[in-house]
Amino acid sequence: MKIRSVNTGFSLIELLIVIAITTILGATIGPMGSSLLNRNTLRTKTDEVIIALQGARINSIAGKENSNWGVHFGSGFITLFKGNSYASRDTSFDERFAYPNSFSITNTEVVFTKVTGLPNAANTIVLDGSGSLQRTILVKTSGVVDVQ
Repeated sequence: MKIRSVNTGFSLIELLIVIAITTILGATIGPMGSSLLNRNTLRTKTDEVIIALQGARINSIAGKENSNWGVHFGSGFITLFKGNSYASRDTSFDERFAYPNSFSITNTEVVFTKVTGLPNAANTIVLDGSGSLQRTILVKTSGVVDVQ
Protein backbone atom coordinates (compact mmCIF):
# COMPACT_ATOMS: atom_id res chain seq x y z
CA MET A 1 0.00 0.00 0.00
CA LYS A 2 1.36 3.40 -1.06
CA ILE A 3 0.78 6.55 0.97
CA ARG A 4 0.40 9.73 -1.00
CA SER A 5 1.58 12.95 0.43
CA VAL A 6 -0.38 16.07 -0.51
CA ASN A 7 1.20 19.50 -0.29
CA THR A 8 -1.43 22.10 0.51
CA GLY A 9 0.86 25.07 1.09
CA PHE A 10 2.41 27.66 -1.19
CA SER A 11 5.97 27.61 -2.32
CA LEU A 12 8.14 30.66 -1.84
CA ILE A 13 8.24 31.20 -5.63
CA GLU A 14 4.42 31.21 -5.87
CA LEU A 15 4.18 33.68 -3.01
CA LEU A 16 6.77 36.02 -4.60
CA ILE A 17 4.91 35.89 -7.95
CA VAL A 18 1.61 36.83 -6.27
CA ILE A 19 3.27 39.71 -4.41
CA ALA A 20 4.90 40.96 -7.64
CA ILE A 21 1.60 40.85 -9.56
CA THR A 22 -0.23 42.62 -6.73
CA THR A 23 2.44 45.33 -6.58
CA ILE A 24 2.33 45.90 -10.34
CA LEU A 25 -1.47 46.09 -10.35
CA GLY A 26 -1.47 48.46 -7.36
CA ALA A 27 1.09 50.74 -8.97
CA THR A 28 -0.93 50.81 -12.19
CA ILE A 29 -4.45 51.12 -10.80
CA GLY A 30 -3.66 53.44 -7.86
CA PRO A 31 -3.03 56.62 -9.89
CA MET A 32 -6.04 55.91 -12.10
CA GLY A 33 -8.27 55.59 -9.04
CA SER A 34 -6.85 58.78 -7.58
CA SER A 35 -7.45 60.65 -10.83
CA LEU A 36 -11.00 59.33 -11.01
CA LEU A 37 -11.64 60.42 -7.43
CA ASN A 38 -10.26 63.93 -8.12
CA ARG A 39 -12.40 64.31 -11.26
CA ASN A 40 -15.48 63.14 -9.39
CA THR A 41 -14.80 65.57 -6.53
CA LEU A 42 -14.33 68.43 -9.00
CA ARG A 43 -17.61 67.54 -10.73
CA THR A 44 -19.44 67.38 -7.40
CA LYS A 45 -18.04 70.72 -6.20
CA THR A 46 -18.88 72.33 -9.55
CA ASP A 47 -22.45 71.11 -9.13
CA GLU A 48 -22.55 72.55 -5.59
CA VAL A 49 -21.35 75.96 -6.83
CA ILE A 50 -24.02 75.93 -9.55
CA ILE A 51 -26.72 74.91 -7.06
CA ALA A 52 -25.66 77.72 -4.70
CA LEU A 53 -25.60 80.30 -7.51
CA GLN A 54 -28.97 79.22 -8.89
CA GLY A 55 -30.42 79.11 -5.38
CA ALA A 56 -29.26 82.67 -4.70
CA ARG A 57 -30.68 83.86 -8.03
CA ILE A 58 -34.03 82.12 -7.48
CA ASN A 59 -34.29 83.52 -3.95
CA SER A 60 -33.55 87.01 -5.30
CA ILE A 61 -36.08 86.76 -8.13
CA ALA A 62 -38.71 85.49 -5.71
CA GLY A 63 -37.93 88.38 -3.37
CA LYS A 64 -37.44 85.87 -0.54
CA GLU A 65 -37.19 87.69 2.76
CA ASN A 66 -37.41 90.94 0.73
CA SER A 67 -33.65 90.79 0.14
CA ASN A 68 -30.81 90.29 -2.28
CA TRP A 69 -29.10 86.89 -2.15
CA GLY A 70 -25.54 85.92 -2.95
CA VAL A 71 -22.82 83.31 -2.85
CA HIS A 72 -19.48 83.79 -1.11
CA PHE A 73 -16.40 81.67 -1.85
CA GLY A 74 -14.25 81.54 1.24
CA SER A 75 -11.53 79.38 2.67
CA GLY A 76 -12.86 75.83 2.48
CA PHE A 77 -16.53 76.86 2.16
CA ILE A 78 -19.07 78.06 -0.37
CA THR A 79 -21.79 80.06 1.42
CA LEU A 80 -25.24 80.94 0.10
CA PHE A 81 -26.22 84.07 2.03
CA LYS A 82 -29.00 86.64 2.43
CA GLY A 83 -27.96 90.28 2.09
CA ASN A 84 -26.26 92.90 -0.03
CA SER A 85 -22.81 91.48 0.72
CA TYR A 86 -21.21 88.66 2.65
CA ALA A 87 -19.89 91.11 5.24
CA SER A 88 -23.36 92.54 5.98
CA ARG A 89 -25.33 89.28 5.59
CA ASP A 90 -27.92 87.78 7.93
CA THR A 91 -25.98 84.72 9.18
CA SER A 92 -29.15 82.89 10.25
CA PHE A 93 -29.89 82.20 6.54
CA ASP A 94 -26.41 80.90 5.62
CA GLU A 95 -26.16 77.60 3.76
CA ARG A 96 -22.60 76.28 3.59
CA PHE A 97 -20.96 73.71 1.35
CA ALA A 98 -17.46 72.52 2.21
CA TYR A 99 -14.77 71.88 -0.36
CA PRO A 100 -11.36 70.23 0.13
CA ASN A 101 -8.29 72.29 0.93
CA SER A 102 -6.69 70.88 -2.23
CA PHE A 103 -9.21 72.94 -4.24
CA SER A 104 -9.18 76.66 -4.84
CA ILE A 105 -11.89 78.97 -6.16
CA THR A 106 -10.87 82.23 -7.85
CA ASN A 107 -13.75 84.48 -6.90
CA THR A 108 -14.95 85.93 -3.63
CA GLU A 109 -18.68 86.58 -4.07
CA VAL A 110 -21.61 87.05 -6.42
CA VAL A 111 -24.74 88.93 -5.31
CA PHE A 112 -28.04 88.79 -7.21
CA THR A 113 -30.45 91.74 -7.14
CA LYS A 114 -33.89 91.32 -5.61
CA VAL A 115 -36.69 90.75 -8.19
CA THR A 116 -34.51 91.07 -11.34
CA GLY A 117 -32.07 88.31 -10.37
CA LEU A 118 -29.25 90.14 -12.10
CA PRO A 119 -25.75 89.72 -10.66
CA ASN A 120 -23.74 92.65 -9.32
CA ALA A 121 -21.34 92.01 -12.23
CA ALA A 122 -20.48 89.32 -14.76
CA ASN A 123 -18.28 86.82 -12.99
CA THR A 124 -15.90 84.04 -13.90
CA ILE A 125 -15.45 81.42 -11.21
CA VAL A 126 -12.60 78.96 -11.67
CA LEU A 127 -12.50 75.78 -9.59
CA ASP A 128 -8.97 74.48 -9.52
CA GLY A 129 -8.74 70.89 -8.32
CA SER A 130 -5.85 68.61 -7.59
CA GLY A 131 -3.41 68.28 -10.45
CA SER A 132 -4.37 69.88 -13.73
CA LEU A 133 -8.13 69.57 -13.20
CA GLN A 134 -10.06 72.80 -13.64
CA ARG A 135 -13.66 73.92 -14.32
CA THR A 136 -14.84 77.40 -15.25
CA ILE A 137 -18.29 78.71 -14.33
CA LEU A 138 -19.54 81.90 -15.94
CA VAL A 139 -22.21 84.11 -14.38
CA LYS A 140 -23.38 86.27 -17.23
CA THR A 141 -24.76 89.80 -16.81
CA SER A 142 -28.21 88.33 -17.54
CA GLY A 143 -27.84 86.08 -14.49
CA VAL A 144 -27.48 82.88 -16.50
CA VAL A 145 -24.97 80.39 -15.04
CA ASP A 146 -22.90 78.50 -17.61
CA VAL A 147 -20.22 75.83 -17.15
CA GLN A 148 -17.25 75.48 -19.49
